[in-house]
Amino acid sequence: MRYKTMIKGINYNAGIEYDSSSNYGAKINLPALKKDLAMIKELNCNAIRMYGSHIDKLMLYSEEALKQGFEVWISPRLIDADAKQTALFAIEAAKKAEALRKRYKKVVFIAGNELFLDSRAVFDAPKIFNRGEFLQKYIKCTFAIKTKPNAEMKKFLSSTDKALNNLLAKLSRELRKHFHGKITYASLSWEKPNWKLFDMLSVNLYKDQWNSAYYAEELRKLKSYKKPIAITEFGVCAYKGASKLGGSAHDIVIYPDKIIKEGIIRDEQEQADYIKELLELYAKEKIEAAFVFDFKEEWKIYSDDPRKDLDLSSYGIVKVMPDGKIVPKKALYVIKKLYSISS
Repeated sequence: MRYKTMIKGINYNAGIEYDSSSNYGAKINLPALKKDLAMIKELNCNAIRMYGSHIDKLMLYSEEALKQGFEVWISPRLIDADAKQTALFAIEAAKKAEALRKRYKKVVFIAGNELFLDSRAVFDAPKIFNRGEFLQKYIKCTFAIKTKPNAEMKKFLSSTDKALNNLLAKLSRELRKHFHGKITYASLSWEKPNWKLFDMLSVNLYKDQWNSAYYAEELRKLKSYKKPIAITEFGVCAYKGASKLGGSAHDIVIYPDKIIKEGIIRDEQEQADYIKELLELYAKEKIEAAFVFDFKEEWKIYSDDPRKDLDLSSYGIVKVMPDGKIVPKKALYVIKKLYSISS
């Protein structure tokens, strides 16, 4: 297996705000970060994708990771912003990321993440949850089972592709004025970015029951762009049947009560097996970089009561206990073993 030259990464949440009315993600906890980074280093990771909605915190956490010797892919994410807000946010982050790059060198800038979902610039539904609901109900079914979109859907997809690439063209042009390292974009698997704009091709590529038959084929298709390939997100939750759902496995929480649907059974081995299968596939296909999603989701607290165990909806490879301590799941040990392979 070819892990020696692979960028062996993991995602780390540096304060994402999925609800613009919240300020939860702004809280800084450097002691916890340093403990987490020490654990990530023990995983034999050499890179971290640091993502968040608060630029100062994002840069502070990124710098701490850089000090620890990691390559850091800085990924600013402003949820529910329009095109102008998205661009201004990315440019501000790029300026500060360049200062880090000058000091520490090993910095990659991610111009945006799944902008169809994250922003209103591509698909102007009011909230990320509205756009996600649309994705699951229409887009995912169409692409997952490889049926042809009807005329109305084709027209819609054409308009969103156009909006995405108009925004990315402006973004890449402006970002390169301020950031002089490598720039990429973390896309949905079915988005069609103009990859000529970027130094590498990055996709959030989850495996599920709908795409499992041709997942490896999709990886190989990415090679036609003749650019380095990064899988910027892949992972799953730790319960029976989660691997069939992939990127939508988190959708087992009943809101606003924040309880887990009935019948969900914890299975950490399923999460571990899923990650092992994909890491081995990426090594076989000579993918340049892979970032497990996610290290932890600290607001999804573990409980002995399955109906209250929000960790079941978490992609984290550690579970967060009620007292704030973190406990490794089986997936952590799988990653540690595979990332330790030097050839």
